[in-house]
Amino acid sequence: YFIKSLFNAGILVFISSATPELYLKNLIKKRNFSKYICDIYGSPKRKEDHIRFIMKEKKILPKEILYIGDSQDDFDAAMAVGCEFIGVILKNSRFKNKPKFTINNFYQIDTIFEDINFKKKDD
Repeated sequence: YFIKSLFNAGILVFISSATPELYLKNLIKKRNFSKYICDIYGSPKRKEDHIRFIMKEKKILPKEILYIGDSQDDFDAAMAVGCEFIGVILKNSRFKNKPKFTINNFYQIDTIFEDINFKKKDD
């Protein structure tokens, strides 16, 4: 539901993960989410490299990227390129320091957009 709602709102969705890329692509295809996702990036490349590649290929600025993640690696990748970050705080979340913006589930995402200085590419 979350990914579909972002797609319907005109937001480009990319997946960046430490999971092997081929496995992720097969999983997304199997679950019929491929039409909602621009591209999927996984290991062996680093998450920061994924973001930089997306920025270069799509001509997207850091201020036009909103990275949502549940780990310190996600947070570090977002900070390295200068994009906004929302931490998903779950039982197994792994953050050394709590991010500025956090949610406990994806249903809360709409409430936090007002607090973030985030601009879509078309704005």
